[in-house]
Amino acid sequence: MAITLVNANLAWQEVKIALARQVGAEGIPQIQRNQWDALKAHLSQTKGNPNILFVPYTAELIVAASGLIASDVPCVLFGIFSLKRNSATASYIQVIDDAADDTGVATDLRVVLPQMLAVDSANAFFPQGLPMAAGVVLKATTTAVGSTDPTAANSADGFVIIGTTQF
Repeated sequence: MAITLVNANLAWQEVKIALARQVGAEGIPQIQRNQWDALKAHLSQTKGNPNILFVPYTAELIVAASGLIASDVPCVLFGIFSLKRNSATASYIQVIDDAADDTGVATDLRVVLPQMLAVDSANAFFPQGLPMAAGVVLKATTTAVGSTDPTAANSADGFVIIGTTQF
């Protein structure tokens, strides 16, 4: 199954909505919103505003046994956002280059976002696009390169931005 990209403006609207939500009194730091605006400007101004896909995820989906398949075909990752739920138990968000599950973590792990504090948030950006040869699987674990699933309460919600063209 191929991924269905949408007009970049529609995807960026979804990013704006996702980042606008508030968590308790903390909210999402303005610096993170600014970073996403910078990626948007970069892709728009220097890369021709390519069609992209906004893929949201929840803690329940990424703590599942095989993780969440965000793409089951080769693509590129432009960015990931993660917002930890209100738990001080550490968890890690993994981005795995795989089309089906998280079994290739030992060789196919491409990105790890540590989530150490309650309501911790993190971004990772790849302005040229991080090539994902097989696809994208999102997984939460209790250690950086581990395979033990945390509970959803200890994990995070967020989104990824993917495309089909590397620059």
